[in-house]
Amino acid sequence: MMKVRTMAITITDKTDSYPGNTDLVTLIARAIWQIETDGGFIGNSNTGYRGDSAHGVQSTKDKVAHYYNNPVELGVDEAIYDEAHKIVKYFREMATPTKDFILECHNIAQEPQVSMKKIGFVVAMVPTYRKAVEIENYNKEFENSDYVGIAGKRQNFFVKFLEKRFIPNNDSYLYTFIDRRKNLIKTWVTSDKDEAWEWNLNDCIDLDAFVRKHEANKFSGLRETYINRIKLIENKGSTK
Repeated sequence: MMKVRTMAITITDKTDSYPGNTDLVTLIARAIWQIETDGGFIGNSNTGYRGDSAHGVQSTKDKVAHYYNNPVELGVDEAIYDEAHKIVKYFREMATPTKDFILECHNIAQEPQVSMKKIGFVVAMVPTYRKAVEIENYNKEFENSDYVGIAGKRQNFFVKFLEKRFIPNNDSYLYTFIDRRKNLIKTWVTSDKDEAWEWNLNDCIDLDAFVRKHEANKFSGLRETYINRIKLIENKGSTK
């Protein structure tokens, strides 16, 4: 059974010139609640215009700030507080970061109270943590990925369509597949081909392709095989 806690917020040391301090875990929990309610994090760069105007969408940070200025009773799943504690622990215990944003989050996590001036950093800690966990889980799942085929040779592949990302600088998509042994296989796809192929994520696909190169990912070190000159044999669809 889901446990629900009534959110209670307090702001201390508030003056006409200073917005005050508040409990860090509660502020993060309120940010998580807002992100879950909205179906995702909304940054200021995605809002068009700030505020609840007819011309734009209010950012997550602005919604959380509005709540603190106009608090109402709110029931929050206990699991949200659990994640909030994990977020604080993650930033507090990390090695001293070199990037300014992460360093600021690291410094914020050292104290149980946080200045309301830092609300933008605190709210952004949620998607930053979630992305880090996603990357960690991905790297763990595919840590045994190995190179497939011989570079410069064509061969058959039976793969599962795992992910596609649009890369604006290349005006192309980067497709990621895995084979039965969870080896990572990637290819660049133009927008025209992406539209023509109509492949869906999790589709199992039989294809022939040219092995262009073997390369370790520069961020994760995972071994990846790049292919091109793809010839579709059969898209068998999703097993889900």
